[in-house]
Amino acid sequence: RGTGYVDVSAESGDAFGRPIVGRGLAYGDLDGDGDLDLVMTENGGPPIIARNDTETGHAIRVRLIGETSNRSAIGAIVRVVAGEIDRRQMVRTGSSYLSQNEITLTFGLDTLASADSVIVTWNDGASIVLRDVMADRTLTISADGLTKEEPFVP
Repeated sequence: RGTGYVDVSAESGDAFGRPIVGRGLAYGDLDGDGDLDLVMTENGGPPIIARNDTETGHAIRVRLIGETSNRSAIGAIVRVVAGEIDRRQMVRTGSSYLSQNEITLTFGLDTLASADSVIVTWNDGASIVLRDVMADRTLTISADGLTKEEPFVP
């Protein structure tokens, strides 16, 4: 939110406190709490997991199920509008060397407990709009609309 860069590597534990020869990096919500964790591979070493346990604000996660094109909805765009927040993400593959980020999209909402709208634009140009969406949940959306809503505890 424009507050600048703060070096927290010393407080982030072993994952960032020493130089490594990294080979891959992927993010995903490994512990189901709505924030993104990291998995890194080190050349000649075991995977490194950096779990995000920060006291964060609210979030909405969106999992798309493609039906008319591709099942993973690769290329679909999700836009979340919440107050002054207006964010877009595209579902995509490929991220880092021998790595794949999760394709469920995560949208941080800071202190806002809901979003004004979640807009999905599918590859064929069709779109779905959900209004007044509560935060701290994972939405599963297909071409027919919202199919599942799972709360998580941040």
